Amino acid sequence: MTAPSTAADAVGDRGGLARRFLADYAWIASGEVVSKIAGFLAFAYLARVLAPVGYGAVELAVAVGMVGYLVVDFGIGPIAARMVGQDRARAGALLGSVPALRLALSLAGFAVAATLAPLLAATPEGRTLVVLYAGALLGAPWILDWLFQGLDRMRWVAPAQMLRMCLFLTAVACFVRGPEDVLRVGAIEVCAFGSMAAYYVLAARRIGERPRVAPDAATVRELAREATPVGAGQLLWALNQYLPTFAMAWWWPQSELAYYAAGHRIVFSLGSFIFLYFFTLYPQLVRTTHEAPEEFATLATHSLRATAWLGGLVGLGGTLLAAPICALAFGEAFGETATVFALLVWALPINLLSGHARFALIAAGEQRLQMGAQALGVVATLALAAVLVPTLRATGAALALLGSALLVWVVAHLATRARVGAMPGMAPLWRPVLAGAAVYAFAHALPTASPWLRTLVACATYALVFAVAERATLRALPAELGLAAARRGPEDAP
Repeated sequence: MTAPSTAADAVGDRGGLARRFLADYAWIASGEVVSKIAGFLAFAYLARVLAPVGYGAVELAVAVGMVGYLVVDFGIGPIAARMVGQDRARAGALLGSVPALRLALSLAGFAVAATLAPLLAATPEGRTLVVLYAGALLGAPWILDWLFQGLDRMRWVAPAQMLRMCLFLTAVACFVRGPEDVLRVGAIEVCAFGSMAAYYVLAARRIGERPRVAPDAATVRELAREATPVGAGQLLWALNQYLPTFAMAWWWPQSELAYYAAGHRIVFSLGSFIFLYFFTLYPQLVRTTHEAPEEFATLATHSLRATAWLGGLVGLGGTLLAAPICALAFGEAFGETATVFALLVWALPINLLSGHARFALIAAGEQRLQMGAQALGVVATLALAAVLVPTLRATGAALALLGSALLVWVVAHLATRARVGAMPGMAPLWRPVLAGAAVYAFAHALPTASPWLRTLVACATYALVFAVAERATLRALPAELGLAAARRGPEDAP
């Protein structure tokens, strides 16, 4: 009688872990949604009150800050979280070494940003904003999300980003009233980022940990050695995202940069939900690439089909509604953003589709191939931006980003087929592509002047075609995305 009880207890434990995982994921996802909404509202407000010149200066500073943060982290966070997860006794040494290593990187990054500011920004206000956003990174040593991830206390993480972005939104609404207040945005960012760092320090002390600057030489060497490949991949991703922004700042006034950056901000905000999808899919990719290659092919095929249709729906709706969305979000002064957004919105389905190959490579332990695909993307972005931005301005920057995303997809897809498993070809894509083209033509033939009504009818038609054409995929995919623990029966329990 003992063995069945033990097996049942094991299954119950796995079920409890699955429920806890889903609860933590829901909490993190909710925090991400709130912070993204707050951030988008803040920047939509700034676009209206700062005018294109001031808004372009802010977006350039944000791009510098984003790339700078990934330089400061450089893969240290995920590696430190893994170390704590494997041996919680190492938390003390890491709480001295990680802040010390990040402090050195943030000081170096601040010096580089301050040196490059005159080359990047065309106005004194723009240069000061770049320095302020780089200065905010001096709080990065105290961003301790890695500690709570390693200790499996993820519910402490969600409030941090919400605190930062909600404080940023509130302060911007209260203290930024016109173009003359543009420098206040940088000061607010310093305070908001500092509040997030302070939250993490207080939260760490609340659970009995003591963050400090006290490097241990052996720990620092281990972190540097293991984090470098991860950090290089993160930095390549950031460069793919922001090189067109820097190209616009180099060749054109900040007002022109603003038209590109506004469209990019909408797409970038929506792009975080692509990561959340693959965050959910990743455990299945790990299991199938290592244990069940035939299941990997089935999973990839079903997921590619479903996400191709979903991505097509987003691209179709975004293209048809580009003008009213940009006018509603940023005001009439940003009319030129509509063309940029109508192009950039297609980066979402491209990245959604390429994510299958990119995350499959990481799941299979072939992360260097994934990094190689990103590196080729950076080269493509540089080449395309150098050719297109000087002549086509913001439209050229959008085309450079799209071209790079396509190249990364193709290279990662081919690498996955060669080194991981039977990654499906383009067969799952022809239905959504043909349906999208037909529905787009149908939408423009509708006898209505309302873009909202035209888009509603078009998207409803497209969704109906999807439901009819992919009935089998809709039935199979939920089971494929289920947690591995939930699939196991008592006979599989140890």
